[in-house]
Amino acid sequence: MRLRQYLLVGFTSALTVMLTGQASFAFNIIPPQPGATSNWRPISRYLIDDLEGRTEVDTTLWTQPIPRGGTLPFFAALHLWAFSSQQGILGWDFQSAQQELQGSFEIVNYLACGYSVLCGIENPGEREPRDNGVGSTFYLKYHPAPTDPQPGQKGKQLHWIQMVRANYGEGIPGLIPHIPFIDNGFRSDDPYYDTTGMAGESFFMDRPYAPTEPAAKRNNYFDAELYLVEEILRPATEPRQVTIYNGIRWGWSNKIIRPQTSKNFSGTLASGFEVDRFNLSDLAPGSKYRAWTNNDLPSNRCNPNTFLSTDNDSGFRLGFDDNSSSVGNGFASALTGTVGSSGNINLNVRAAGGGARGQDRGNYELFVDVYDPQESPDFSSAASGGGGFGKEMRGLT
Repeated sequence: MRLRQYLLVGFTSALTVMLTGQASFAFNIIPPQPGATSNWRPISRYLIDDLEGRTEVDTTLWTQPIPRGGTLPFFAALHLWAFSSQQGILGWDFQSAQQELQGSFEIVNYLACGYSVLCGIENPGEREPRDNGVGSTFYLKYHPAPTDPQPGQKGKQLHWIQMVRANYGEGIPGLIPHIPFIDNGFRSDDPYYDTTGMAGESFFMDRPYAPTEPAAKRNNYFDAELYLVEEILRPATEPRQVTIYNGIRWGWSNKIIRPQTSKNFSGTLASGFEVDRFNLSDLAPGSKYRAWTNNDLPSNRCNPNTFLSTDNDSGFRLGFDDNSSSVGNGFASALTGTVGSSGNINLNVRAAGGGARGQDRGNYELFVDVYDPQESPDFSSAASGGGGFGKEMRGLT
């Protein structure tokens, strides 16, 4: 089938998916088994210097299959590779399979790797696990039905072709960020991932990784379309005939989370009955925030054992922490919440002991970070009970 015919087949498949909003596939995608924490980690969060990062894998691959024969970007990248290969476009005959696969792709490992997380150790045969950047680990197995292409079949051979769009590989020779390319090690003799990558006829493994600390401090992504293909073995003088079956989309993204608003207040508690009040206004309702105090200040001989609380505009207490969080050497307090419809945050700081000796005076700082609703980090719970950073509810600790 020549280029024009192939483009028409792929366009028709893609158009059907776009018009109906879904595609009908007979083959299955088996996700990692529930509770198998050793091979499934959709999100990995980390702190690096003063930045918070979140690395996530694409969890939609088993709910949104991609069509047999490839998407428009896939076969555009494939034919761009073929034009630039040693044999040229006439040396390759790419065809869309005439029937869907009936078997399954089993996702064995799928893990997000944040900074300082050892990445790749889960995949068998991984030679160089890394922890100095961000990325993901991916490993699947192909389980064919009796009517599907079979590994080891005489006169035929199964391969994997992977198309990638990414920006994590800045500086890699031959890679142009965001432009789709065939992931075959930039070779010109064939488009197969498994020729040099960790894959075989019945399995596929990959560990795309952005190494170094600078990579962990910026936004990155890796988006892949992976297809099972079958080549009919023919004499070298004839065009190489490749049939493209079903595929899946997978990948990861890394995002640096920064507060939309960050405020720092300072104050002094002169007695155990004093209350200092602070207000932030004109914030987006629904934004999540965290607030915490710090009393470990130079020349502060008597640290106040702080009690931090938040009220609504009518003075009703919404949440509080009586210093049971682990912030500030055990004297500080911290809480999280959600900005209400008024767009205000009202915070109060007082002495937790109500005037008890050693708790009634001293200097402190109050910090408040407010995040966009879409970019809010998940706050981890404090080791001691009762307060600190916990699972937030609207306007509550």
